[in-house]
Amino acid sequence: MEGTTLKTWRLGKKLGSGACSDVYAVESVNPLGSDAGRDFVMKLSPLPQLPAAKLKNKKRKKTPAERNADALYAEHLLYKNHLRDQPGIPYVPMGGYGEDKGYRYLVIERLGRTLETVLIKQGPVPSATAARLGLEILETLQQMHVKNILYVDVKPENFMLDTHRENKVYCVDFGISDRYVTATGKHKDYKEGTVVGTPTFLSLSCHNGLLAAEMTSSHCCMYSST
Repeated sequence: MEGTTLKTWRLGKKLGSGACSDVYAVESVNPLGSDAGRDFVMKLSPLPQLPAAKLKNKKRKKTPAERNADALYAEHLLYKNHLRDQPGIPYVPMGGYGEDKGYRYLVIERLGRTLETVLIKQGPVPSATAARLGLEILETLQQMHVKNILYVDVKPENFMLDTHRENKVYCVDFGISDRYVTATGKHKDYKEGTVVGTPTFLSLSCHNGLLAAEMTSSHCCMYSST
């Protein structure tokens, strides 16, 4: 894929893979304004090519490729409609979402190391640093809650530091985030269901098959950092 151009974005080196998409370094072929000179990455998922007969079957179970592409679309909507310009949320440039050549993509600013990488390479961080970063994470989650959104997948791997001084933390990967309020404004009913998230950092309510509770997940995340 390196060297491929998707609309106005040229793919560079592959940086990694997640549960729903691959991640590539990208550059704009026509950078505008403040985007000039900025570094970006692209989350990329193939669009499944399904026979028309399957597409007409509304009761069929979606394929993993369809679910991955759907997750990237849902993440794009969160950025576009709810998270844009919020503290602790990566910047998404104009034209940062689209479909081309059989792929769906989302472009965000390039960040630094994940908290997981910091812990693996440097070991536990000082308590004061963990407290400061934890407060930033809680403030970001609070802003999401104000917009009726649960992040769900709270874990060190999903929080990244800025690329320069590494003194600011960003929340990334909203593929399994969910709204806890219905379209009519009512809180969703508490009900048992499929567990979603990373078992090590799931809240007790998730382990019990209920809706996510991010306070417990945040405690687990920051406890593992010290």
